[in-house]
Amino acid sequence: MAENLKPAVKRAIAPIGKSARTLTVGMDSVETKVVIDEADRAAIDSPAGLTVDDERPYVVEISELDMQTGACHAAIADEPERRYPARITDPAVSLPNNPYVLSMAAKTALAVRAKATYRDGEIERLFISNTEDRPRGEPDFELR
Repeated sequence: MAENLKPAVKRAIAPIGKSARTLTVGMDSVETKVVIDEADRAAIDSPAGLTVDDERPYVVEISELDMQTGACHAAIADEPERRYPARITDPAVSLPNNPYVLSMAAKTALAVRAKATYRDGEIERLFISNTEDRPRGEPDFELR
């Protein structure tokens, strides 16, 4: 049955990363809902062997940032010689002088929250959702 549902699952997650950041599965009356984000979509779309880690803190140095798509490369502080492909899913990345672009321009480390996708026990990609110094739901900028 699960095998037969794969095409439907792929169609359901298709908007994630394009016109939606997440897909929530569950009714409002249920406390526990499943939220599928871009890291989860990458694992679902990928051939077997890809897993998604829980969101956790990282300290990264960002390079090659595209402010429109959030695509970038990031070196993790523990292993500065290796850069990983990454995507910043935080909507703030498209704003002028955001923490990501300022950190990249200054070549300084930035504390972030991210999920990592792993293949064969090795990080394949990071999905950065927020800077560590800004709690979820609290903007660090003012829209005018």
